[in-house]
Amino acid sequence: WFRFSRDGASNQEIYPARPGSSEEVPVCGPDSLCDSRGWRVTGKSGELLTVRVQVVDAHVTVTLISPSLGTRVMHSVEGPKHHSYHIAGSFNDFRYEEMTLDEESLATFRYRGKTGDSGYEHFYIATDALPNLSYYPEANSMYPGTSIVRGPGPMAEGKLFAISCLKAGAEFEIEFDRHSQDKRKIVTVKWLDGRVDGPSMKEAFHNFRNMAIIPPGLMVDEPPDVPWQS
Repeated sequence: WFRFSRDGASNQEIYPARPGSSEEVPVCGPDSLCDSRGWRVTGKSGELLTVRVQVVDAHVTVTLISPSLGTRVMHSVEGPKHHSYHIAGSFNDFRYEEMTLDEESLATFRYRGKTGDSGYEHFYIATDALPNLSYYPEANSMYPGTSIVRGPGPMAEGKLFAISCLKAGAEFEIEFDRHSQDKRKIVTVKWLDGRVDGPSMKEAFHNFRNMAIIPPGLMVDEPPDVPWQS
């Protein structure tokens, strides 16, 4: 396997979005987000492999030529889609789901979801669905927009964003803009149909009065286990 480094710098690496040698996988970089990714090739012992890399006006082309592979050509993707951003949270069993680029701003990525019965959810965001390139709050269980956002990097234990409402099934939209000048606003949330309704407020008050039956929610101090950290 292999990758490239411009001027031998670890923050100027050129690599595939996913390991392998498929022409469908775009080229990433040069940047500092490699996370040990590289091209992997197979062939017969002693077989000659020719590798070419070309950079023209920020467009990167990588060509592989060998008797086993034939000729394979991979290209970079320019603009905001040169990396993807994925969200994982308690609302999707911590499975990565790709966020959608806002075609108007060309800077913001969005994700829509619904809260569960507790009205309390945790989540984090990862570049290219890689845990080592996560975005997370500086402090534990912080509401989006209120804490400085750290990353991309390995997520510290318990450092998850937290959202809450008094309405089961409330629809929300998470917004991610890594270029935000206010580092607290890199990750924000909008409530699409409100955070509160009358019946759920009564239920919350009833649960507070009867501590033995409080569902998981605002009274829970510990964030949920993240599967890949367990």
